[in-house]
Amino acid sequence: MTSTHASDRWFCKAGGTKLGPVSAGRLRNMVEGGALTVESLVWRDGMEDWMPVGEVPEIVSKGFAATARSASRSADARRSLSLPMLVFGIAGVVVCAAFVSRLFSRGDDDPFSYRRVSGTVLYEDGGVIPAGALTLTFISMAPPHSPRTHPRPGIASVDPKTGTFQSTTSHKPGDGLVKGSHKVLISGDNRRPLPEDVVPPEYTDFKTTPLQVDTEAGPFLLKVRRPPPAPKQEPGTSSKT
Repeated sequence: MTSTHASDRWFCKAGGTKLGPVSAGRLRNMVEGGALTVESLVWRDGMEDWMPVGEVPEIVSKGFAATARSASRSADARRSLSLPMLVFGIAGVVVCAAFVSRLFSRGDDDPFSYRRVSGTVLYEDGGVIPAGALTLTFISMAPPHSPRTHPRPGIASVDPKTGTFQSTTSHKPGDGLVKGSHKVLISGDNRRPLPEDVVPPEYTDFKTTPLQVDTEAGPFLLKVRRPPPAPKQEPGTSSKT
């Protein structure tokens, strides 16, 4: 049986227990294998007090001890940050989800009620308005729901061959008009003004248009004053004076 020299009889405190006597080689293997840290306390006969094994060069080299301490500090830092970061991350996800939900649901948060409508727009004598494209804009006369929430205008595309329109859109395609009274404006494609000899200018202004409808009275029959024909110029004359 081989006896251990007194100078190589080490004792170690780890996990609340005391180990030993063991050799310096075994302690080194335990540190390198992770069973002990460089902060684990060791002692042998002749030492005044216990000291960290990482401070005993004959067991652990200074380079290994420095590397182990750095790794330990990094792990501690990650552990200290993990919970706050997790909480912060969860809070961020919740806030982001709430924002996205509000963003996409805002369009559905509409306090107004709608009614689907259809109708016809013609000259007062029954003639079809000669325009390649006709657009009707219905301006609601309902009061605002709040200072920032006003009723949306309705838009209808007219069949230029018949003067009829089958649906209007205010908020969603084909949803109709905000219930109640509306003033009606007439324009061309993309709501551009029509020539005055096609539709009189008063039909393009909210303040002057004579057309007004109520959603309870559909289908609408809108009659437009036929503008007088433009005067013909005699051959050889000029409009310039």
